[in-house]
Amino acid sequence: MRLDNLIGIGFCALALALTACGSDVESPSGQGGGGAGGNGGSGGQGGGATCGGIAGTGCAADEFCDYPNDSCGALDQTGVCTKRPDVCSDGPPRCFCDGKISETPCPGIGGFDTAADSNLCPDQAYTFPCGPELCLEGTQLCRHSMSDVGGEPDSWKCEDLPMGCPSTPDCACLASLPCGDMCAIAKGGATLTCLGG
Repeated sequence: MRLDNLIGIGFCALALALTACGSDVESPSGQGGGGAGGNGGSGGQGGGATCGGIAGTGCAADEFCDYPNDSCGALDQTGVCTKRPDVCSDGPPRCFCDGKISETPCPGIGGFDTAADSNLCPDQAYTFPCGPELCLEGTQLCRHSMSDVGGEPDSWKCEDLPMGCPSTPDCACLASLPCGDMCAIAKGGATLTCLGG
């Protein structure tokens, strides 16, 4: 056998051994070896390791645990370690899995996934829960669109109250809006629920 073939085989064996041990060996394609918490085959989208829930596995410092449907690990669900975003635009306040509220609404920007239920966070003055968002009392309503696609989560959105509506929750003023007949008042705000969509 030629010497260069033996060297090549030895290098491959060494690379395989290091990868199996969790080392982030740089492969010829430029993708990491996918070790625990490393940035592997997803091209920088996170190590893909299981995290949270029953597994209790943590993620690397530049990752967060991304749970399905923003469940925050409820009912012992597990998530996937995902690379944190570098930047995020401001938006409506959102609740995160650590029980804190942020006006930087991107999942993972502060190291935690967004929570599907803003009731996970403590009540905030002048706001009311709207799924993962917090709407402003007296100026906004919550629109809840129920998903009719299996496995797809419902959507939630804060919208400005129509001109002329009082600042106190009032379903009568919202009756002419789409889904206005499905209005409910709770925790200081009005929620319109639309079936399907």
